[in-house]
Amino acid sequence: MGLLMGAEGSARNAIQADRCFRAAHRLDPMHRDAVGKRYELRQLGGRFPPNVPYVDLGDKGAEDLSGEERRALEHQSRYKRRLYEKYFSMESSVKRHRQSLRGDGGDAGPLMALGGLYTELQEHEKAAEVYRAVTELSPGDGAVFVKFVESQVKGCVFEGWGANFERLASIVLSQAANGVEPSLGPIPATVYPLPPRVALAICRFLGERVHAETAALNHPPLPLHWPAPKGWGGAIPPLNIGYVTSHFTSSSIGREMLFLIASHGPKRFKVHCYALNSDDGSWLQHTWRQAIAKVCHNFVDASRLSDRRAAELVNEHGVTVLLNLNGWSGGHRQAILAERPAPVQVNYKNWVASSGIPQLHFNVGDRVATPPELAGDFTEGVVLVPNSYFVSGHRYQYKLDNPIQAAAVSTASAEERAAQRAAHGLPPAAFLLGNFNSLDKLEPRVWRLWEGAARGHPSLTVWLQKYP
Repeated sequence: MGLLMGAEGSARNAIQADRCFRAAHRLDPMHRDAVGKRYELRQLGGRFPPNVPYVDLGDKGAEDLSGEERRALEHQSRYKRRLYEKYFSMESSVKRHRQSLRGDGGDAGPLMALGGLYTELQEHEKAAEVYRAVTELSPGDGAVFVKFVESQVKGCVFEGWGANFERLASIVLSQAANGVEPSLGPIPATVYPLPPRVALAICRFLGERVHAETAALNHPPLPLHWPAPKGWGGAIPPLNIGYVTSHFTSSSIGREMLFLIASHGPKRFKVHCYALNSDDGSWLQHTWRQAIAKVCHNFVDASRLSDRRAAELVNEHGVTVLLNLNGWSGGHRQAILAERPAPVQVNYKNWVASSGIPQLHFNVGDRVATPPELAGDFTEGVVLVPNSYFVSGHRYQYKLDNPIQAAAVSTASAEERAAQRAAHGLPPAAFLLGNFNSLDKLEPRVWRLWEGAARGHPSLTVWLQKYP
């Protein structure tokens, strides 16, 4: 009814349509059409800028949005927050949730929606407050408790820190043991102060699912290419090594790998790089991507290939050792590894926890990142390298003649740097402590260390990156 009246276009009908959608919104606060259509009607009424469309994410991730869509999404998020706060305040949401627990026909939708909106707006302290209310009302809801802890971490709310993570570990381990997909993702499981067995349970659950899904396709096994033996009086042929990742960009992994790949001797190794990400055309990403392509034997854009075709290509190139630089980080395609295109498959660089995938054989680490006593928390064999497994290769950085280094060199004079400091409220001699990790990597003990340093050095200033 509201949709039909809104289509008429008259001011009177638009007002009536708005009332209908408001009523629909009350009945189903999570319904995207009710929110979206009401948003569009308010644009017709001059309430919002007409050039800010309603964005329906659908299956798209936030990273797939254009700049215009991001701005529109931010605008409509603020609108939705006002809508929810007006009609579903914290008090009314708690009341409705209590009614649902008594079977009076209420539901937890408004309260959960409010928490989701606060998360979307990066107001994580408020989101934690909302999710805390739900967990107190429904202490048995493990998925909501996970959301509460995630909001607490992102907002640097340290109250009940240790007890909350003990409970979180218990919830996740119970979910995995009962065949329920864990509510916590693999990345936070490796970042949060949780026992290693929690990350293992999550990754094993996901890895076995990838294995089962790949096996269900009934693809014929790929032939394995072991290196040819040394002939009588002949030279040892180069070893084919493959690196597969979505991080062949200007990311930290891409920068590190550029110099690591350049250090491979061409007489001993043939390096094949398989990019799971496409070239977005930006100068920075394109420059690094091209630099990586120049120092390897073969660079393949696998972003548009199916998992099976990508695996076949790795196999056709005769790769003996395939190193996965993603793990379960964003952009991974673990199904390629599950096809087992290479005889030896290894986790390296970006993922020091277990993959949980049966087709991965080794995990490269060191005694700090992967202590020997934790070998039982890996489905792979743990290979410990001397010193650090995280090879940087800085000396190769200056051997490579490319415009990236020239762009990174600061030519600002001391006076210009002082002016830049003053623009940010910093005195010329202030000691600046910067940490640009995401805030979910900060723990109470780190804060205490910084607080102690700040008390002893009044000129100390701490800069943190706004989440995420």
